[in-house]
Amino acid sequence: MSLDNLKVGLAAIILAGCSSWTLDFSGSWNLNIARSDWGEARKPLRVVVEIEHREPAFKYSGTVFYPDGELRSFGFDGLIDGKSYRAWRSFGEGKMSMRHSDERSLLSVFLSEDGRYREETTTTLTENGRILKRRIKVTGPGGETAWDEVYERQ
Repeated sequence: MSLDNLKVGLAAIILAGCSSWTLDFSGSWNLNIARSDWGEARKPLRVVVEIEHREPAFKYSGTVFYPDGELRSFGFDGLIDGKSYRAWRSFGEGKMSMRHSDERSLLSVFLSEDGRYREETTTTLTENGRILKRRIKVTGPGGETAWDEVYERQ
């Protein structure tokens, strides 16, 4: 076996190992208000998220319920490939890219169509697959706000 063939074979093994994501984010997720840290963000009464994950396809939608009766929705339908796809937030529609940041985490960046909002989120699934943690940072006309959300699989 030539050195070049050995290099190609080794590269294929490494790439196969890197691309074999075994975690599945799919399911119904309910926000655990008490375990979440809201910082200066508005604290909701309840949040429910539905995720469909079939690597590299990733689709989710959710609803935020506030104590005053206000509802806000959000969602994404695209691929985990670093390219931009349609997404929507309570502050409008836009484009979002998503990529793996490590073996258990996804990094997403949302930009609103009007250019006023940027949301960066790291979503991490625990090893047992029962807890989903999200670190969210939103930059908009009012400045920057960050908070942590903890979800439990239902």
